[in-house]
Amino acid sequence: MRKHPEVTEKTRQRFIDSFWQALKKNGLNKITVSLITKEAGYNRGTFYEYFKDIPDLLEQIEDGLMDDLSNRMTDIFDRGLPFNLQTFSQECASILLEFDDKLFYLLSEHGDPSFSYRFKNKFINEITNHFDFGEKDCYKNYIIAYCYSALTGLRLYWYENGKKLSFEEVVKITQGLIATGLFGFIGQDYVI
Repeated sequence: MRKHPEVTEKTRQRFIDSFWQALKKNGLNKITVSLITKEAGYNRGTFYEYFKDIPDLLEQIEDGLMDDLSNRMTDIFDRGLPFNLQTFSQECASILLEFDDKLFYLLSEHGDPSFSYRFKNKFINEITNHFDFGEKDCYKNYIIAYCYSALTGLRLYWYENGKKLSFEEVVKITQGLIATGLFGFIGQDYVI
């Protein structure tokens, strides 16, 4: 094995694609090596050349997804932070949209609970590494936790409810909530 890198990667990708197909049809708990190998058109021995077992396959998929997301976020931040909320939220939202089905399936109740925890930590680290909170540094973790929960929660709700609103509408809601909070978004006064 591994003598032809392009063939090796193609075979590995077929197993990964077959995993996603099986996941959508059967759910995480019902995926077996036999199911994946049948879908991919390979035998079990070939599967075990690439993965130890289903949890190893899932972990490699999750790690790859998080690395891809991290690289995309770094690309955006390395160009410099946008000075307006609309541009910034659209760029962040476009990253989530790029990985839409896979990301939100893994974050949903059908996905891997440990992925949600690992993804949250990765998100927090990315934001922490690229934002300077200055004198409000003591609030940093609270602010980031709020943003993470708002962004992923809203997108997950959108995803689980059949994407009834357009992507642009969801981005607009997100921008409004981040910029003005709930009361500002619905047009009511509030007192702190």
